[in-house]
Amino acid sequence: MRWSDHGHPDLFQIENHGAKHVPAIDVPMTVYGIATAGSRDAVKAEVEGGRAAVLAATGRTPQWFRGATGRYDTAAMAGIRGLGQAIAGYSIRADDGAALPAA
Repeated sequence: MRWSDHGHPDLFQIENHGAKHVPAIDVPMTVYGIATAGSRDAVKAEVEGGRAAVLAATGRTPQWFRGATGRYDTAAMAGIRGLGQAIAGYSIRADDGAALPAA
């Protein structure tokens, strides 16, 4: 049974947040302590894997991609757009709770 078969799917628009929650940057580095995809092929796998997961869960192909951390490099952005995904970001980082110490 797909997600869209439950409740009120018209209240939400499920989009692509990636396959493994890695930043869509094709250079090996870390962002907020998270290792980036690190290569063009890994960015492509992140985008395509997330798109496939959304399609399987909802029956709908997502149009937008927002990678982990919302940071991208120029080459990755071109590759993501080349895969037919619009790129999303954010203006407020609202998940500080996940990054703050327990105290």
